[in-house]
Amino acid sequence: EAFAEAIERETARYDWAIVRSQLNLLDSHDSPRLACITKGDRSAIELSLLWQFTLPGAPCVYYGSEIGLAGGMDPFCREAMPWGHPETWDRQRLSTYRKLIALRHDHPALRGERLEVIYAEGPVIAVRRRDQRDDLVVVANQGLAGVDLHIGLEEVPAGMRNVLWSSAQLTAQVKEGALQLHVQPRSGGVIAL
Repeated sequence: EAFAEAIERETARYDWAIVRSQLNLLDSHDSPRLACITKGDRSAIELSLLWQFTLPGAPCVYYGSEIGLAGGMDPFCREAMPWGHPETWDRQRLSTYRKLIALRHDHPALRGERLEVIYAEGPVIAVRRRDQRDDLVVVANQGLAGVDLHIGLEEVPAGMRNVLWSSAQLTAQVKEGALQLHVQPRSGGVIAL
């Protein structure tokens, strides 16, 4: 719930032109790298990336984070890119970055001005991003147990939904006027309505 409140508070604080152009950073040359902050916890990294690429703003990737480069406070966060050692790269993480970048590129709603928190309870949050072309739901469960959600929606036809990206198995359908989801523990995804 606190994350939902922070999203709403911070996006309301500035004009949308500013919100859409602010950098979404998870790490930088002045901070420990994401792999260090999360102690390499893959689910924490994927949930962080999910929000970095689906919230308003411009995602900014610090070189090497996409391949799992680790490093604590300065100067350790400034390690050189291991171009000559591609065998050390985390290919699964690189694939996650590529998929989320493509998702953001392919769906203008993720770059648009509409953001609505449609569910926020305990460790679970869902936001709706939409424009004239897209109607998307971004959901994350940071809890240690899977959850079944029923989120009331207006004007959405019944049927199975297309999961565009997820960090773990995610099922979604609209039934009886509600988006029904099963979200695995410590996972999230993007669903096309």
